[in-house]
Amino acid sequence: MTMRRGPLNYPASTPRAPHLRSPAPNPPCTAPSEVPWRTTPTHAITTCASRVVRSFLFTNSYPSPLPLTFPQSRRLTHNLEFAAVYGARMKKSAGPLTGYSMPNGRGHYRLGLAVRKHSTAVERSRVKRMVREAFRLSQGALPMAAGGGGSGSGGYDLIIAAREHEPLALTEYQRLFQDVAGQLHQAWEKRQRRGRPEDGSAGP
Repeated sequence: MTMRRGPLNYPASTPRAPHLRSPAPNPPCTAPSEVPWRTTPTHAITTCASRVVRSFLFTNSYPSPLPLTFPQSRRLTHNLEFAAVYGARMKKSAGPLTGYSMPNGRGHYRLGLAVRKHSTAVERSRVKRMVREAFRLSQGALPMAAGGGGSGSGGYDLIIAAREHEPLALTEYQRLFQDVAGQLHQAWEKRQRRGRPEDGSAGP
């Protein structure tokens, strides 16, 4: 009798255990109605269902939504950038949020935060996180600046300050954020129509 080489010498005619046998190939399927649900192994049903879902997603086109991201290019990070926005002397408030802005000619907004000390560090961090998220979700609804001197349209450098307040829902932060941005945009349009170098309140 021929013996197999290896750590365990089983006769060549010894059948393999069921759990060591190669799995049966997945049955072809093109629609859920063709899946043999009662006779097909579970892994094959799952694979077949995944094929159907992928086929549906790739054959049906949907409009691509505006990417709602918050990369480094959308943030104010340097003291000189903050000083320039405060120096523009444009300030508006809505609820606990106060905004300062300046046209940047970049085609998008940049956000800076100046959240004052709250009762606890946890509350301060939460407010900053909620304001960032409100900005991220509101990018498609924010008004754009009309550039002067042939610079074309663009966004604003925007600083949001938040005084201590009771926690709000994200939707309420979005509403307040868009309210502040809208007020600042209208104020800048008014300033450009009048041609005055300064209009509004000074920075902190």
